[in-house]
Amino acid sequence: MLVAFPVRVAPERVRSLLSNPDIPDELRGVAREAMTALQPAAPGHGPVLTDDRAPVEQLTHEMIARRDQLRPVGGRD
Repeated sequence: MLVAFPVRVAPERVRSLLSNPDIPDELRGVAREAMTALQPAAPGHGPVLTDDRAPVEQLTHEMIARRDQLRPVGGRD
């Protein structure tokens, strides 16, 4: 899971946000896991994945194509 902000945010603040009691019940487990695995990225190491450098569209198209191959002809979700 990647958590990103437009400005620098201290890890303590992110942990505070993830432990907010107003988080919906269905997201608490994910928030708890994210909180324990939280690691700040090392500046200058590795690529920055922005919309123009991440294959989001390609991955989405591949998922849809795989889903459509598994769907019975004339079937519905």
